[in-house]
Amino acid sequence: MISLEKAKALKSAGLVWEPKRYDLYQVHPEEPWSEVICIMRQDHADSAKKWVGDGHIVWLPLLDQLLAEIERRGWNADSVSFKDGGYGCDIYWLSATVHTKYATFTGESREDAVASALLYILPPIDKIQGGCGDGRRPKGGSTTSK
Repeated sequence: MISLEKAKALKSAGLVWEPKRYDLYQVHPEEPWSEVICIMRQDHADSAKKWVGDGHIVWLPLLDQLLAEIERRGWNADSVSFKDGGYGCDIYWLSATVHTKYATFTGESREDAVASALLYILPPIDKIQGGCGDGRRPKGGSTTSK
């Protein structure tokens, strides 16, 4: 499962959550008493869209949801287990002619490694607000990040 810290970072970076049935989330994650993970019910998904932006809820995306967000931005990701118990995620830029490894990200879980890659890909928040950015594009070469 993704760590709360990575989920908060994704939210801060501008990842938008459209609540769906079975999504995991945490309410008031800043409170020490709030360690309960909630599961979105179908009958709450539509009404949840109203209170998602109030800052008191953090979406905890699953691995397949994180990978879908990466692919939606024109990248491909591959999660691989390392021998030391950590996980790595290689990202690839997809184009008609090239499918080259661009960067590797690590984490304590597959979700955290993939979330780190997504954080790298997401456009800076000022570009989202200004409407002029659509995320990172490789500038050549290979990068290794954590």
